[in-house]
Amino acid sequence: MYKKVCIYSALVLGFICPCAAGEPGTAVSTAAQIQSTISASTAASVFPKLLWEKKLSKSITSSAISKDGSKIAIADETGYLTLYNTKGEKLWGYHYEGKLPKRTYEFKSDKADTAILNITFSSGGKFIICDLGVLNAWRKYPQGGEENIALHVRNKKMCFNSEGKLLWQTSKEGTHLIGGDRYVLVVVWPEGDEESSEYSVFNIEGKLLYKGSTAGQDSSYGFSEDGKYFFIEKKLIETRSGRIIWELSKGVFVGIGKEHVLRTEWREELGRYTCRMYDITTQKKLLDMNEFGELLSDNYAFGRESTMGATTITAYKLKTNGVAWTDRYDVGDFSSRYVLSYLTKDEKYLFVGGEKGLRLYDIGGKEMWRLPVRNKVEWYQYFRYPVAENGEYVLFGHNRSVRLYKSF
Repeated sequence: MYKKVCIYSALVLGFICPCAAGEPGTAVSTAAQIQSTISASTAASVFPKLLWEKKLSKSITSSAISKDGSKIAIADETGYLTLYNTKGEKLWGYHYEGKLPKRTYEFKSDKADTAILNITFSSGGKFIICDLGVLNAWRKYPQGGEENIALHVRNKKMCFNSEGKLLWQTSKEGTHLIGGDRYVLVVVWPEGDEESSEYSVFNIEGKLLYKGSTAGQDSSYGFSEDGKYFFIEKKLIETRSGRIIWELSKGVFVGIGKEHVLRTEWREELGRYTCRMYDITTQKKLLDMNEFGELLSDNYAFGRESTMGATTITAYKLKTNGVAWTDRYDVGDFSSRYVLSYLTKDEKYLFVGGEKGLRLYDIGGKEMWRLPVRNKVEWYQYFRYPVAENGEYVLFGHNRSVRLYKSF
């Protein structure tokens, strides 16, 4: 039996106004760069340049940035989806006006009846897919008493073009990814005693192409950048045909590039995960990693391991089958669960982020800057720090604010 693998995708190409997200806000530009001492052994580090900041009237629920960095989508608990450009100017807004399902329970809440969740841009930035969350349930959590928490439950999946036109919608449940500008993968994970995951593949016009299932409860899935292949747990699949080209007997897939795929396996005798890199076509093993890893590109992989109160992160160079650089941090800086990484397309810069903040390195391991997080993040998915494809723009949002930074 494999231990559950929770994958928080690091190849993020999207992330997080004195007003609601659906209304234009005031951009706050800062020409001056901010400086801060980052450690006793390191000189003052220059922060990235803040281009603008918007204040939200409600907590953020989702946000994303297109790969080219030209489009920024923001949603909050007012129920609006709004698209901005890099100057902070509003391009368009959307709010669902249709009929809502009857609530499971009646309760009072300061949340809107709807919220936009899980915003995802297609690779070319031509399409946006998101979930419409409907306020129709609540839960009680005993925390030294009882606390009623209102939840937005996914009700519809919607696809927009970049001009804000709603192209199609479906009541299909599940998490989603977009492969290139052509395919949409929707996965329904097992709950309770269920033992398999169900997946559906649509074309970008919303037509269902095929369905499938996979045994296990390991939440791992992903697309290659061009959308040619996708993996879900133990299966590697050709997207166009739905043909399974590789199915593992042990472990699960956790990363994919154009040419390579990464699998992980829990090693009981070691008490940790290990990863191996393979060529997709030949299925030849290329690299062993003695920790949990992520595939950053077809040239680099990223590994992390938390032991003895510290987290070690390592960048592997696949062409030489060796270590590019490694560093060690306090667990307080990068918790083992929420470490996220992103390599720019030109492979010159690596972003590493966690609960305490974001760091930028050059590919040789030199730290360029740090961006700390001092306030507790309410929505856990916003430990992500979506960046533009070339790393020029970083979108950072949590609680009731969103900021756009220029990295270099």
